[in-house]
Amino acid sequence: MEYLAGTADVAVIGAGHAGVEAALACARLGCDTVLFTISNDAVANMPCNPSIGGTGKGQLVFEIDALGGEMGRAADKGILNVRTTDIRDFSNDKHNKADDYPFGGGGGMVMMADPIFGAMESVSAGDKKVIYMSPRGRILDQAKIEELSQLDEMVILCGHYEGVDQRVLDYWNAEEISIGDYVLTGGELPAMVLIDAVARMIPDVLGNENSALDESIYSGLLEHPQYTKPREYRGLEVPEVLVSGNHKLIDEWKFRRSLELTMERRTDLLEAYFSRERKYTKGEKKIIEEITKRKL
Repeated sequence: MEYLAGTADVAVIGAGHAGVEAALACARLGCDTVLFTISNDAVANMPCNPSIGGTGKGQLVFEIDALGGEMGRAADKGILNVRTTDIRDFSNDKHNKADDYPFGGGGGMVMMADPIFGAMESVSAGDKKVIYMSPRGRILDQAKIEELSQLDEMVILCGHYEGVDQRVLDYWNAEEISIGDYVLTGGELPAMVLIDAVARMIPDVLGNENSALDESIYSGLLEHPQYTKPREYRGLEVPEVLVSGNHKLIDEWKFRRSLELTMERRTDLLEAYFSRERKYTKGEKKIIEEITKRKL
């Protein structure tokens, strides 16, 4: 499949039941309608109520209504576009086979170069940044997300089974990116994560240019706890400071909680945070001193 992003063109290429994930991703990102074909045995796994029509080829066509949200609105504005391309459509095998046993032995199957080359050429991948979602790639982080958000076009290749023929990655100069140290059945879900994270950094996607940078993680700390109405629920109350109207105390409370959570859960982030030069208010300096003393 191939995902494409609006002012930024993103292509994600995959095969097999990946068609289901790709179509759901396309719907999530705001396409008006998503049409795709899957084998009948995938119907039981479909997590929605699609309208179903026969194709006359032993398969079904599902039509999924678009989901809303920021990505959907961005697509409506022409800021974001997503397409999907099925690698199997480019197979020369009568059964649309796109994988084979690996040279040198070993378990599993490897996706063949020829159908992938056909899919890549169909989206003019040679003129675009190519990314391969892979557990052996660089971990996706905010720095990489910001870098990718500056691109106008992007192709994301999704592997299956034991991966893809290495010659594909070499020829298309693909950058390998991982979303974590674990293995999934395919690259479509990681591609969805990457697209969502990158798209929200594109101006106007969130409606407010500063919205994307408001998250605490972008400042280097984990986000503080959030609360909304009602003020009391089943005996659980919102911290008094948040409804005090004292913005100085509220800001200091948020900073304290972000600092405490980061110290408890992500000391690596905390070390990086303190390694950068930044200006603190007197209140923030006092909080840092208290928390670091507590740690010692």
